[in-house]
Amino acid sequence: MFTPAQVVAVCFAVLFCLAPASFYLCWLSSVNRREKPTVVAGAWDFAAVLGAVSGFLIVGGVLLLSVASSDGRLFTGGNIDRLKIVFEEQWRNWLMMLVGYVTLLGLAVTFGIKGRARWLAVYNLDADNAGRMIAAALERSGLDAQRKGNLWREPGGNGHRLVEAVTFHGTAHTTIRLLCPHERQREEIERHLRGELEAAETGPGPAASWFTSVAVGSVLLVVGCVGLIAFFTFFGR
Repeated sequence: MFTPAQVVAVCFAVLFCLAPASFYLCWLSSVNRREKPTVVAGAWDFAAVLGAVSGFLIVGGVLLLSVASSDGRLFTGGNIDRLKIVFEEQWRNWLMMLVGYVTLLGLAVTFGIKGRARWLAVYNLDADNAGRMIAAALERSGLDAQRKGNLWREPGGNGHRLVEAVTFHGTAHTTIRLLCPHERQREEIERHLRGELEAAETGPGPAASWFTSVAVGSVLLVVGCVGLIAFFTFFGR
């Protein structure tokens, strides 16, 4: 049987993990119900996903140190004096674990944001509409491009790659990578592409109802955790 303190601790952990994810799921539900495509810069889209899982990442680091602390209590039999001795002997290991975790996380975030600087995340855009709009944007940019699968490139064997589009059909989410090596041309392609997307009407995404259900469920779970914390805080003693 769980004690009130244990229930409150679990509720705080769930709340800390799910609160950011709930906001993100509510946003996903909103954009997938729109009649028009929603364009988000790749770096910002990655930052939004990172924010959604930030609670899990932070709690994961805390659990990592908790495991180390639990091992210390296990080897010392729970004796406080002996635990202090273990901490004095192993604090460097615990600090190294924390620094290593934060460093790896920081590198992953840095490379993730940097790698998506030339990406566009487009919600409510299927593969057919994406191909048509990319071709129109390239034509309006004055570029002669040949399409091969999901890739548009300049004619000729040594022609530069211009644009690549990858669509996840289950959610009609398309990632567009602007690969043109010339910055001015790349900006021109993006400008015309955004114009095409703003004028389009594609209807709600196929996963709009699913995202709404998950968002509502996560919000209810967060509200339930808040209720349990309040109950055991004021009436659990």
